[in-house]
Amino acid sequence: MLSNISAQNTETTIEDLIKNQFALYPKMEARDLYKFLHQAAMGSEHAVKDTNAVKTWMTKEVAGLDTTVTNELIEQLSPDGNLVRVNLRPYLKAGDNPDELLNAFISTANKFSGSTSTLAEYIGDAKKMIARKEIPIAENIFSSLTEELERNGFPAIHHSLIYEKLYKPAYRVVDWKYLRSKK
Repeated sequence: MLSNISAQNTETTIEDLIKNQFALYPKMEARDLYKFLHQAAMGSEHAVKDTNAVKTWMTKEVAGLDTTVTNELIEQLSPDGNLVRVNLRPYLKAGDNPDELLNAFISTANKFSGSTSTLAEYIGDAKKMIARKEIPIAENIFSSLTEELERNGFPAIHHSLIYEKLYKPAYRVVDWKYLRSKK
């Protein structure tokens, strides 16, 4: 249960979190790295105006989950441990309440204030890691992608097709405090 793992998320660096993502998802591409960094800095991407639509979306996603895929329950996104990805498969398998996760997702989407300057800083850190060959991303591809996205105001993007095919992501980005308050 989520209430039993609150000590899992701790202060760390964005570099360590990036390395962890590549350990979990070794076939990540440039856009998957950007998506991770975007979530770490911006949270759930945008405000939720229609909670019924979000609930329907989650209900459909849960009904169609490929249960052969295994994930960590929690993946830390932000260095301070506040933003996390909660993977649906282990969350549901543990018997946690989908409505609580949905409410945490909606609260995060509506209340978390992202920072494009933090995102730019994280992108800079990732570029340094790429230049040092610490992660397997082509420097020119990541630079071209992030420069274009910066010109467009750092929008949220989808995972790469290879990431979708291999890892079948099913998670919600939440501020940890909205789940901890449910203890």
